[in-house]
Amino acid sequence: MTNLAANPNWRKSSFSAGAEHCVELAVTGDRLSIRDSKNPDGGVITVPRVTFIPSGDVGRWMGD
Repeated sequence: MTNLAANPNWRKSSFSAGAEHCVELAVTGDRLSIRDSKNPDGGVITVPRVTFIPSGDVGRWMGD
């Protein structure tokens, strides 16, 4: 199991506009962590960052 950074910077898409059906993403080094925004303590999926590229603007969106 991968340990997360002490305080990862969780980000939710601005396109969610307050909707309740969203995930949050956090970059931790070369890993990308994903969690349910409604249940942040319910578990986290962590994958290598290169396997998840949501859009052409990924660098700007992820804060690189």
